[in-house]
Amino acid sequence: MGRGIINRAGIFYTGEMGTALSRNLLHSGFKVLSCASGRSDKTRMNAENNGITLKENIEEVIAESS
Repeated sequence: MGRGIINRAGIFYTGEMGTALSRNLLHSGFKVLSCASGRSDKTRMNAENNGITLKENIEEVIAESS
């Protein structure tokens, strides 16, 4: 059996390109997850300001977007 409609996506890096991709996914109705652990405050703020849901670690991103 199929798993149904995919409505979540995990983005590993939310720099300029990752944020642009995330905006397109969000606009299409996806929930976008990422992890900003070890990244700069600017990257974290960029992700949050663009509607990306931040998780504590990459394992959580993978688990929740698969």
